[in-house]
Amino acid sequence: MTWLLLSLTTALFESLRDVFNKKAGITTDAYTIACFLSFFTAVFLFPLVVATGMPTLGEDFWWSLLIDSVLNAIAYVLFIKAIAISELSQVAPLTTFTPHPVVELSDSILELTEKLETIRGKLDDFEQRYLEADEELRECEGYEIPNSIILERWQAVIEEMSERINFLGEPL
Repeated sequence: MTWLLLSLTTALFESLRDVFNKKAGITTDAYTIACFLSFFTAVFLFPLVVATGMPTLGEDFWWSLLIDSVLNAIAYVLFIKAIAISELSQVAPLTTFTPHPVVELSDSILELTEKLETIRGKLDDFEQRYLEADEELRECEGYEIPNSIILERWQAVIEEMSERINFLGEPL
């Protein structure tokens, strides 16, 4: 339920930011607004990073930061220009509730991963118990040799789901 509160709070703050950007866009150009927003965001967040401890940053971080910064700068300038020339109600709904679907998708992927791991664990446990049991115990306890076709299908499904999850990358 925390995701809902975070999602709604994000949407609220995004909306407030858009309103203030619309007001600022009347007297100031989009480049100035984008520049100062980035500057004051950095000034505000830097003490938080120092207080919580600076993490180890790898080479991928710097490339990602560079690409993300360029894309964000372009997108933000275009967004400021869009809200300056049109109604906020026409432009803002496209961005205001973006966090909700992203959080939902992330939760679904995480839940699917956990379910697949549970299935894999149960299959591994069954296989281990079967291999450890001697032939007489297998007959007494009702162990049956699983149908190889069914096991192959399950293995194929688990591998396909694992590949799909790995293709999506790390959870958010």
